[in-house]
This record gives sequence, structure tokens and C-alpha cells, in this order.
Amino acid sequence: MIKDKLKKILSVEGIFVIFLFILFCYLFVENFVFSESYRMTSFRGMDDEAFNQSLFYWQTNLKTLNFSQIFCCNEYAYGWIFWALHGIITFPFYLLGWEQMTISTLRNISLIMSFATLYFIYQILGNYTKNKFYKIITILTIVASDYFLLYSLAFDTTAMIR
Repeated sequence: MIKDKLKKILSVEGIFVIFLFILFCYLFVENFVFSESYRMTSFRGMDDEAFNQSLFYWQTNLKTLNFSQIFCCNEYAYGWIFWALHGIITFPFYLLGWEQMTISTLRNISLIMSFATLYFIYQILGNYTKNKFYKIITILTIVASDYFLLYSLAFDTTAMIR
């Protein structure tokens, strides 16, 4: 019984899942390390800084109950629903003045979406091939691309709408 479970874990697919889990955990922690304050958001790129600033203004308007600005927020033409969703998720951290948690939560949403994309691609590949090796190589190729890691670590729509 235990031997069968150990065999399954040490299979190619098991090692692949363990690798992805370790990578996810590493990136998750990295999002906290590089999310200390709004001043540090520029190190991840202009979009990350601008997105965080727009969300900060949206949350400020929510705190002051300035509804005309809340429902008209259309930064980057994403519409107020995009900002409302992310603003409400991180609003408790904004109220506490916890910048690191506000920024890292937004980045971790991108991280979760990126890994969800990998899962869906893996499932779709199952429609074309039953060979697990081909599916694993395809996913590893995507993970090895610099864009996958870049978008997994930034508050940006690219990771959310792949």
C-alpha cells in the first residue's frame, strides 16, 4: 500500500507536480519579499506601479464614500468592475495601512491565475495526446519562459486573462 503510493509520488508526473508546487511556493514568498511598500513597486515595472497607484486612489475614494469616482474609475479602460474586484479584495489591508499585504495579494492573484492557466493547458492537451511526457514538456516549456515568471509576479492583467 505505502509502496504503491511512494511509486506514484516518485513517478515522472508526481515529481512534476512536486516541482510545480515548490515553484508556486517560491514565487508566492517572493511576492511578499518584493512588496514591502508602494515605493518598491517601480522595480517590477511601470505598469505594476501605475496599477497599484490607481487601486490606491480607488480605495481612497471608497473609504471617503466618493461614489462618483468609485463607479467611474476606468483606468487603462478596464472599467470600474476590474478595480472594484481587486479593491474590495485588498480593502481590509488598505484600511489597516498594510501596504505589503495589499501589494502582495494583488500579485498573488496573478500568480494563482498563471498556475490555473497551466492546469487548463495541461487538461486541454489531454484532448490531443494521452502521452504524459508531451504534456509535461509543454508545461515545462511554458514555465521556463521568462514571460510566465514575469507575469506571475506582477499586478497586471496579462496574467489574469491569458
